[in-house]
Amino acid sequence: MLSPGLVLTVIIALMAGVAAAVVRWKRVVSPTGRMGLWLFLIFAIVSSLPLVAPSRVANAIGARMPYSIYFGLRDYLANRHEILTERHAFDGIPAVAPADAPDVIVVLGESLRADHLPMNGYERNTMPNISNDTSVISFPNIKGHAFYTHTAVPLILTRARGRDFECAYEEPSFITLFNKAGFNTAWFANQDLGSSYAYFAHEADTLAYTNASRSLYVYSDWLDTDLLQPIGEWLSGNIRQVGASMAVIHTIGSHWWYKSHYTGDDARFLPDTHSKDIGSLTNEQIINAYDNTIIATDRFLAALFSMLRSRNSVVVFISDHGEALGEDGLYLHGVDHESIHHPACLVWTSPEFGRRYPHKVEAMEASRLKDATTDVIFHTVLDAGGISTPIFDSSLSLMHNEADSMD
Repeated sequence: MLSPGLVLTVIIALMAGVAAAVVRWKRVVSPTGRMGLWLFLIFAIVSSLPLVAPSRVANAIGARMPYSIYFGLRDYLANRHEILTERHAFDGIPAVAPADAPDVIVVLGESLRADHLPMNGYERNTMPNISNDTSVISFPNIKGHAFYTHTAVPLILTRARGRDFECAYEEPSFITLFNKAGFNTAWFANQDLGSSYAYFAHEADTLAYTNASRSLYVYSDWLDTDLLQPIGEWLSGNIRQVGASMAVIHTIGSHWWYKSHYTGDDARFLPDTHSKDIGSLTNEQIINAYDNTIIATDRFLAALFSMLRSRNSVVVFISDHGEALGEDGLYLHGVDHESIHHPACLVWTSPEFGRRYPHKVEAMEASRLKDATTDVIFHTVLDAGGISTPIFDSSLSLMHNEADSMD
């Protein structure tokens, strides 16, 4: 809620305000009577308009001083309300993990389309580090229900089916079940916690932010590789602890403004964007910049896999939604369009995971082209951790072999 920059800004603004007030009262003749009253009322009304403006306008203004103090406090209190709301759906429901349970990492991508991955037939190699990794299985036919993050994340992390929003906002996520099973749990955030999923982040034992002072209206470097250090420190600490580890990593991925999410080393496709005004850009520039963000995601995932390669571990990557890239004249997300409902989804397994659970790897390879929805993520993650609980539905897991069930 507070940062050194904010405190310094408030102090400087206060000093400037005092100085201005002194000058005003000593040297400026103030309007009197009705004129002064009208000027005050006009100033008060104009200054208050952003507080009741449409969300698109309020979001832009709310990220800037002095309105950021009001909107920041409002969002903080909204999050606290959600966090403190009790959700008892899993009370009394057992969850048990095997002694050889693996580390389970769930990476929430951002705005990454399935059809822009080379593993799914895209003509560009946007994932040069992991596209040839035989431990990576991509699922190109997963369909998402939502077209923006605040709705997508609750639907992915809970056992909500389809557009069952009530379940998504009334029940805990799979993190609670991993806690019950004895896992060390964590949430690593490279985005602000929205009120719709703040509760889930606080289910975890550990909550760590990177770039906490960022907003979507800050356009300097905002990279997912900044997450690697705290993740590495957490994994190293958990080596000495009893039980496996489970983490959710919420990345910034391919969110607009694309160019802030990759470095010059990842700018493989040029020309890319030179302006934040989409109307001034060509379709080629926008797609080039978007594809460069995937290069950056590839770099992040390759480094994450490297951290986990010597462990019994599995990584489930699912983007919250896709992105419109000029289809029917639409760009970005937030407005419903078919292009936004096809998020990228892939699973990586370590050699040790493959040795211990070959049937799960075989089941994923067999179901790679299966048509499914993001409803499968909740149960796939439980299956990955070997969690035994009445909540688990094996028919909704990508690691479940239907042929085995028939036998």
